Amino acid sequence: MPDSPPQPPHDALTPVQRTMVEAARADLALASVAPLVELDAAQLILLVERLRGRLHTVLSVLDEVTDDEPGE
Repeated sequence: MPDSPPQPPHDALTPVQRTMVEAARADLALASVAPLVELDAAQLILLVERLRGRLHTVLSVLDEVTDDEPGE
């Protein structure tokens, strides 16, 4: 896509940021293979909350990596 911002190189992430992103990927992979129809309501809520937390974490990492001016 020509309008999308350039992606930072993998080396642009600190080890902590890389770990946070990898944990989010792992949780997403587990959720993708989970038999959702077999989960009860409480388990589904916990899954959604975990994924929501991971999404927030990854977006925070993205903000850190793409922040051009510190302090904004």
